[in-house]
Amino acid sequence: MTQEHSESSMVNRFVFIATLIFLLCSITRHLLFCSTLYDLSWFSQSTYLISRGIPPLVSFIESSPNLHILGDHASFILYPLSLLHLIFPSVYWLFLVQALALASAALPIWSLSLEAGLSRSLSIAVVIFYLLNPIVFNVNLFDFHPEVIALPTFFWAVLKARQSRFGWFIATVLLILSCKAVLSLTVISMGLWLWLFEQKKVYGMTAIGLGGAWFMIATQFIIPHFSGEQPAAVGRYAYLGDSIPQIILNLILKPGIVLSHLFTGDKVAALGSENIDLSQFKYILLNQRYPGQRSSSETIATLKQRLEIDPAFDRIYDQSDVFLFMASTIQKPVS
Repeated sequence: MTQEHSESSMVNRFVFIATLIFLLCSITRHLLFCSTLYDLSWFSQSTYLISRGIPPLVSFIESSPNLHILGDHASFILYPLSLLHLIFPSVYWLFLVQALALASAALPIWSLSLEAGLSRSLSIAVVIFYLLNPIVFNVNLFDFHPEVIALPTFFWAVLKARQSRFGWFIATVLLILSCKAVLSLTVISMGLWLWLFEQKKVYGMTAIGLGGAWFMIATQFIIPHFSGEQPAAVGRYAYLGDSIPQIILNLILKPGIVLSHLFTGDKVAALGSENIDLSQFKYILLNQRYPGQRSSSETIATLKQRLEIDPAFDRIYDQSDVFLFMASTIQKPVS
């Protein structure tokens, strides 16, 4: 057995072990009744209904009763995933898919590391660092989200672009877009990077074109058709407009609106001033040891003294120079 084959086999074993650990942790969390309505129940119900030939209407949303799952994020990937329920209907299929997706990203990471000129030992180290990343573990642990499938697919897309394998690159981009409509913006960003920094003009323009086209199709036609309204994220940027075209137009023509929203006085000041009106907050967290760039230990000490004599606040945490105060009007949890 050559060294190259031995190291590749090692990466495969890492993927298998990580998949098993991720899956067991997800199942354990579910058995301990820690799974949530949002979002595991959404996708579990939807994939089951699709497998039975029934319209995937989410039945437990008070604000939008019987919302078609495509009216949420246009996640067409749920349709092929529903085929797993034909083998045996179980929510654990979703846990397996998510665990396998996160762990399998180690394969393209390994190839990208070698392609970038790293030694085999360093490439293995990169794989290990990825699999041990707490963010990866926490993403796996929190229910199920179809966009997790896009994580390894992005790595594969970059690898196929660097290898000049256009057909496979197209396939990976289409798979990413099927996971969630908003990922089209990430695909556009990847396309700009491939074009400007990787000198892969054709691949970059292709990603930009596919991402832009899918963004408009999903947000202007698919989601409104199945939900009867604009994409949910539009409400979060109401200060820019009441529709996606208007938001995009204002981003380009009126950048001052964004800057004024990001850097308003109350956001910049936060708790950096000892004279700030504290009554506007329900919770106040102070860190005297590490006060931040816009504050100082002296300012934190002054705020702490004000809060301690203010009957409107109760101190509920005090350890290692970190203090958490809560408005006394908030009902305290029963211990």
